[in-house]
Amino acid sequence: MSTDSRILLRRTLRQRRHNIAPQRRQSAAEQAAEQIIAQCGYRRARCLGGYLAVASELDPGLVLADSITRGKQVFVPRITDADTMVFSPWSPQASMQPNRFGIPEPQTDESIPAEKLDFVIVPLLAFDSRGNRLGSGAGYYDRTFAFKLDRPASLPVLCGYAYAWQQQEMLQTAPWDVPLDLVVVEAQTLVINPLRQEPV
Repeated sequence: MSTDSRILLRRTLRQRRHNIAPQRRQSAAEQAAEQIIAQCGYRRARCLGGYLAVASELDPGLVLADSITRGKQVFVPRITDADTMVFSPWSPQASMQPNRFGIPEPQTDESIPAEKLDFVIVPLLAFDSRGNRLGSGAGYYDRTFAFKLDRPASLPVLCGYAYAWQQQEMLQTAPWDVPLDLVVVEAQTLVINPLRQEPV
């Protein structure tokens, strides 16, 4: 897939996602949250990585709230001055500020090494059945979790979070693209990495 093709696909998918009615988004978020909460990787996780939805992304807010209720530590992305992505602690009471992309992030310098996270909910624009992911194009997630290219069985479990229609027949990849272990859509969990097929 050429650079121009990726740009066009991103534009098309963003527009389609933007056109989803608010009631449909809420229903999809509720269904997807049930799917994640049923995963043993999620239930066992003590340190959860999530994201704060913007621009019509499927919202994992219900999962983050469930994590807090269960006593898990919750972390969300923060872009540093060095233009790297780290995960900083989050709670409903956390002081937040928008970064240069307009995404809210915690007002703190505290962060956890990516290797110490147990389960991470990953936003995306498209995915395929092999766990390949098309993100926003900035490459932050691929750089942050690059260590999993050499150690695919290592934590954290990377769980894509998407609408079912975002699945593509096949996405071409680059050597630095980090595949997902799972993808959760409204009413289904697609297991990509068989090492993650652990019983609940």
